[in-house]
Amino acid sequence: MYLASLGYDDSLPVAYVKTSSASSDLVLNFNVQDRGVTLLELDVTACTTKNRQTFDTYASANDRLQLLESLESASAGTIIVGVTVDTPENGGDFQNIVGSFFTRYNMNLTGLQMRDKFAFIMQKGYPKKTVFERKPRYGESLKMTIVPVGR
Repeated sequence: MYLASLGYDDSLPVAYVKTSSASSDLVLNFNVQDRGVTLLELDVTACTTKNRQTFDTYASANDRLQLLESLESASAGTIIVGVTVDTPENGGDFQNIVGSFFTRYNMNLTGLQMRDKFAFIMQKGYPKKTVFERKPRYGESLKMTIVPVGR
């Protein structure tokens, strides 16, 4: 599985989720509807994604709450992939809403600034399985390669 997240200022902006089954979810278009955090569920047996949801966590308090609700309400064992586009943060509002959930799943958002980026894959109910990376504003997009190894 390949993940890429971006900040608006990146030199080579790209954001996507690609699986080895050749399915691909292009997340970026630099449109407002893509800004914030995009979540997808991963079906490891078929190596495909489903249930894509994008939350404009920069501009919408309601979207920040809906993101948290989506993460909290996922069934145990669900594998969730997340990538950011442009910026997830707006003056600490994102961290204030979702920070405790992310901390429980070993994802450190402390000091997250506007246009910083992150990507993750987590399994609901199994915090130790979380893979999380974060990069600051500017530079290149954050790119990750992850090999899921079963449930």
